[in-house]
Amino acid sequence: MANFKTHTTLGIIVGFFFSAVCLLFSTITNIWIAFLIVFGCFVGSFLPDIDSNSGKPIKIFSVFFSFLFAIIGLYFFYKENYKIEILISAPIIIFLIIWFPGTYLVKKLTKHRGIFHSIPMSFLSFLMLLFFLDFFKIPLKDKFIISLSVMIGYLSHLILDEIYSLKLSKKKLLEKKKSFGTALKFYSKHKKTSIFVYILILIFLFLNKNFFEKMDIFL
Repeated sequence: MANFKTHTTLGIIVGFFFSAVCLLFSTITNIWIAFLIVFGCFVGSFLPDIDSNSGKPIKIFSVFFSFLFAIIGLYFFYKENYKIEILISAPIIIFLIIWFPGTYLVKKLTKHRGIFHSIPMSFLSFLMLLFFLDFFKIPLKDKFIISLSVMIGYLSHLILDEIYSLKLSKKKLLEKKKSFGTALKFYSKHKKTSIFVYILILIFLFLNKNFFEKMDIFL
């Protein structure tokens, strides 16, 4: 099984390649978006392993998403002209809520190589980021590409796990390990969890309906 360093290295390489293609075809508006694409692929490359109760992914996930939601909260309250007391206290409260109860729930409700190692979860990561980026004044194409970069990084992790699930054998050219097929899948063994993820996908598709309409998708 590939380790954290291998996954993130591949994510960065894929990110550089994807950003280079976007710059070549003028898909993004400026060079700074290219850096966000690389960062998005990097983040996506370790997201599937947050279902592991130990190791770097869950720690990075806890800190990164706690800061992310705290910043989003600060932006929202600042935009709505809340008092300085709210501007200071709200982000701190949001950070603590995401970091402690949020991390505990992820550890409690997930199992390694479960639903987080699946194709629908990679698509959900794309939809969720697309929704949150809508709070910021970023060009539509850039929002789409940044969100897509996380999904691409996510898929790079799943594909690499499947590659590592094969080994050279004397009897066969390639022999499947027990872990083969546990990454690139469309559902987990826990039906309720799989159904819940697909419900979330439908919810975020609806929440992003206006965005897709503006992007001339689904018209």
